[in-house]
Amino acid sequence: MTALTACVCSVTIGDTEVSVARNEDADEFRQELALTEPCLGHVEPEFTEQEVREGMMEKMKSMKGFEVYDEIPIETVHKRTLTMHWTALG
Repeated sequence: MTALTACVCSVTIGDTEVSVARNEDADEFRQELALTEPCLGHVEPEFTEQEVREGMMEKMKSMKGFEVYDEIPIETVHKRTLTMHWTALG
């Protein structure tokens, strides 16, 4: 599944075209798009890769919606970091 994004580049009012600039960090936007597709290290035989990807994407969407984490610059991360593992519960 490919994520598509649309944005407004200009608005026409009467005969006047007004340019629109996005109030968004372009690098952050590109990074977020790159992270929309999860990387799979191992897939249990009971699920297809597509099912695992879709499930992970849904969980990430939910975590983002509930704001249960803070994004921080990689430069500020200490040697002790939390690694997250996905677990399928039946």
